[in-house]
Amino acid sequence: MKSILLALFIPVSFLTYAQNASKGDVWIDSLNYYSDQYAETVMPRQMLDRTHDDFGGFPDQYDIYYPNYTAGVIERLTTVYASDRSSLFLNDTVLQQLQNAITFMLNHQHPDGTIDLLSTNFHSTPDLAFAIEPIARSFKILTQQGKQETQEVRDLMQTFLKRGGEALVVGGVHTPNHRWVVSMALSRLYDLFGDDRYVQRIDQWLDEGIDIDAEGQFTERSTGIYSPLTDRCFITIARLLDRPDLLDPVRKNLDMSMYYLHPNGEVVTEASRRQDQYRPRLPWPYYYPYRYMAIHDDNDTYGAIALQLQNQLGARVLSGTLSHFLEEKSLWRKLPLGEVPSKYERHFPESELVRFRDGEWDATILAKNSTLLTMHHANTVLQGLRISSAFFGKGQMIADTLILEEDHYTLRQELEGPYYQPFHKDSVTGDGIWEDMPRENREQSEVQSIVYEVQVTPHGADSMVVEIQLTGTDHVPVAVELSFREPGYFENTTPDNTDPSIHFLSEDYGSFGDEESRIYFGPGLKEHSWTALRGAEKKIEGKSVYLTGYTPFHHTLYIGKTVE
Repeated sequence: MKSILLALFIPVSFLTYAQNASKGDVWIDSLNYYSDQYAETVMPRQMLDRTHDDFGGFPDQYDIYYPNYTAGVIERLTTVYASDRSSLFLNDTVLQQLQNAITFMLNHQHPDGTIDLLSTNFHSTPDLAFAIEPIARSFKILTQQGKQETQEVRDLMQTFLKRGGEALVVGGVHTPNHRWVVSMALSRLYDLFGDDRYVQRIDQWLDEGIDIDAEGQFTERSTGIYSPLTDRCFITIARLLDRPDLLDPVRKNLDMSMYYLHPNGEVVTEASRRQDQYRPRLPWPYYYPYRYMAIHDDNDTYGAIALQLQNQLGARVLSGTLSHFLEEKSLWRKLPLGEVPSKYERHFPESELVRFRDGEWDATILAKNSTLLTMHHANTVLQGLRISSAFFGKGQMIADTLILEEDHYTLRQELEGPYYQPFHKDSVTGDGIWEDMPRENREQSEVQSIVYEVQVTPHGADSMVVEIQLTGTDHVPVAVELSFREPGYFENTTPDNTDPSIHFLSEDYGSFGDEESRIYFGPGLKEHSWTALRGAEKKIEGKSVYLTGYTPFHHTLYIGKTVE
């Protein structure tokens, strides 16, 4: 995406700043520069009305004040206050805003130590852990600095942290990663205050075992949010409690995640089981784990990926990591540099997906997902190939299996559509209440079936031959959707009469993209113009081209590089 690539360009004002920097490392200087910019943007937003319930807090993009958002701002303000490369170093206004902000945190902390996440969780232990982590890091940075001027702020932070510790040693969680976020927060509290109860609670969570498969994927498969967060959790626990074995799952996840990186700087999210699924995500949360582990293990592949993330994302996006550099001076060491994988075919059976990469081209095949295939060519993104039929209102194809067979991958699903017979007389009460006569207890008849089979034959990462076959019940309407992310434009397609984001391809080949990169597809097929089939998922946001027909449906589709 062009918006992502803009991060590569450094403004003239920064170049001047870097040239005038008095102390060596330009990367650290750039993080400071953009941290200063962030602080100067956010500081005027603090609630300064002392009569207001939210005094000291910072509002999010919806103008809602809640502890987790303010905790993040506290960390960013601590960073610019404590960094001697910052233009706000030891700034009195920043210090006063820190004091106001931690006062807000204390005023919004419940007597049991928990806090509320107003979008979903109340009296929440996990969200308390998310807030404790940046405040504990801030407390440590200010303590390491040792300025008498920060003593009052540190005292307030300590009060918040110790109150929170009482909740973390007894509180529960919702999701797999919450266990590790709570444990990370507890490890920070132990590092600061040495209460053995913190370690005992960590061990209770660790006794459940770490939820990572043989391929290096965590349960939630959330490459955009929770996998790199979990890596950071285990790094923190391992580092602060001297438990090097907890770095093993981090290595496994990082070894896998390098094959989930798109050429345009994004990360694959289609297989996620959380809110980042299908959403374009920059892999900035992976920067700290890759950099830390590159230096810790002297791993030049990790180092190359960390450097690639620096170059692709830029210091503005990564400026929030400056607090890690202030806390952990080892991060300032020079990265060992090797090669980033850029040409591969990797099958991940446990995650039920296949990844392909060849320079600026990459593709993903997925099972257990309505998105069967995605493809990226530089800035052009095929965000989903999907297949649906009007089969009993449940005809969206979600493959049960993904199997490698000789030179191709086969996705398969079989559905049934039965009708139901009367209940047996001795099983009914005669009162006519339908819910008391569940369908699963009725005999079935006139059972219809449909079988989806899709064979994908890759030719590197830049082209796929997709053979689509639907058999079983005859004359069922079928729609094949190729959804492309905007911006971009179609060539050689016909727009729908009522919706300009919907196009059809009748016979020939079409393409989508811009002047620099395009993805070609075809040949087309149009036997009807019904795209929103009953039971199909809603059209993906963006521009879509459809191929349509009826069962028995057999069509071979080419997707990829320029068609001769």
